Amino acid sequence: MMPHAYSYIRMSTLEQMKGDSIRRQLKASEDYAKKHGLELMDIMHDCGVSAFAGENAEMGKLANFLDLAEAGRIAKGSYLIVESLDRITRTNLIEAISLLNKIVGYGIVLVTLVDEQIYSAETVSKNPMAMIMAAMVLMRAHEESRTKSMRLGAVWENKRTAARAGHITKQRIPSWLRFSEDGQTIEIIEERAEIIRDMFDLSGSGWGSFSIAKHLNEQRIPAWSRSGHWQESYIKKILSNRAVLGEYQPHRLAKGLSHKPRSPDGPPICGYYPAIIDEVVFADAQNAIARRKVNGKGRKGRNFTNLFTGLLRCKSCRSGMRFIDKGPPPKGGRYLRCSRAVLTQDCSSPAFRYDIVEAHLFRLLTTINFDAIINSPAWMAKTAELRFRLVDLDAKEAKLQKQLENVADAIAASGYSEALSSKLKRLELDLEKIQRDKRTADEELAHLSLSSGLDYKALVENLNSPIITDSERSALRRKFSSELGRLVSRIEIGRSFPTPGDDIPDQMFEGLTLTDLGDANRFIEIMVLYKTYSFTEFDAFTGERTHFEMNSKMNVLMQRESIKRA
Repeated sequence: MMPHAYSYIRMSTLEQMKGDSIRRQLKASEDYAKKHGLELMDIMHDCGVSAFAGENAEMGKLANFLDLAEAGRIAKGSYLIVESLDRITRTNLIEAISLLNKIVGYGIVLVTLVDEQIYSAETVSKNPMAMIMAAMVLMRAHEESRTKSMRLGAVWENKRTAARAGHITKQRIPSWLRFSEDGQTIEIIEERAEIIRDMFDLSGSGWGSFSIAKHLNEQRIPAWSRSGHWQESYIKKILSNRAVLGEYQPHRLAKGLSHKPRSPDGPPICGYYPAIIDEVVFADAQNAIARRKVNGKGRKGRNFTNLFTGLLRCKSCRSGMRFIDKGPPPKGGRYLRCSRAVLTQDCSSPAFRYDIVEAHLFRLLTTINFDAIINSPAWMAKTAELRFRLVDLDAKEAKLQKQLENVADAIAASGYSEALSSKLKRLELDLEKIQRDKRTADEELAHLSLSSGLDYKALVENLNSPIITDSERSALRRKFSSELGRLVSRIEIGRSFPTPGDDIPDQMFEGLTLTDLGDANRFIEIMVLYKTYSFTEFDAFTGERTHFEMNSKMNVLMQRESIKRA
């Protein structure tokens, strides 16, 4: 029976795969196995995995091989063929020799093709100098990698320092930008920037990443990603990337073994890139995304069927309302039903026809003075609070910037100091937090400001226009739903039980049969609660609307008015 052999090929960077190294190593392994009568059982690849950090022996294919050898599932006397010792490890000498001893101790014969050395329990015992020579090779490999790592680290540190000083450095930039011909400036690729602006506009109007990607693909908008078409994950990355605002966030690689995760290195550099989106548009998109996570998660279909996803509650038990589509009428239909009533039957609230509820809500929302709500004491107080907070954060940021400059000057004057370096790091973290808080406050303020100026009546009229296309109507429905989420906290729906004498004229009951009285869709109560804590109640049977407004002292002021029945 022929001894088994396993070939191990490692590339520290994925770019090395594009060269001839893999083919060369593979052929050399096959030739060695054939020459020495070995059966080549497996060819193991670790590509893009570092031996300097020991990742391949901790989590790569080499780690899997060692686990199998330790468990006895690799036969003793099997061969592990590598191009050279530095393919299996470039760690410090103690760790490297320990790994080599471990391989030999498992009964594996290690072969290095570059010098045709054989390391096994038998050969090492006969020739102890072999391990000394191996130690020298491993020590040299580690030193080479350490020097290279230090040089690369210094190069990137210099680039980060230059970037913070306002200089353009040669490195990877966002895909909607390019370097000028002389490499001194960064330019906008306008056709790509325009596509990204459309993405943000759609997101702010209620479109999710999946719908945006689908829309771009259907419109055959050219994609610059490797796949050649727009993907939901890529849209999400762009919508959350503050580089569109001109910010550059330097990163550094962590020294962990989990794919070398990147971590931010200090605060972002504002104005490094040319901005293609302004703060208001970016904040609008982020708020819309946040609302969809809470209120409208999931795909809504081509026609955006339920305008009020996430806002609807049962008036009886405050549970969510479930949208149920039973197919086309007359046997089917679309309904809203209390989730608790569906799941546990603990609530007796009936099902309501969605089209009837939507019509009532349209009728109600187009008569509400949203400008009065937006300019209410509660709304204005929140706006003022955010503005004062931004002023305070600006002052704290300026103070931290000055402290950072002083510490940096002290380090430059007196040299490296552990205490000064630690203080510099703390100040950078504090500054990063202040800038995060500023961005959050800016987004909230933009969110409040953007909530004004919307003509709901005109929007509803356009929604119901017979001359718009299905795609236009779908876009308007998304926009309506998104805008509604800015001002409305929730909408409660329930069945009313009117009786003569409840301030309802007797003539309103004339002609109604017992069947009519049992029809819940004739007796719908709606309560719209706004984010200012004010609310509006609407009785579909009487057509009466009652609005409750909160003043600055949170006292309830009631205004009663009636809506003419259509």
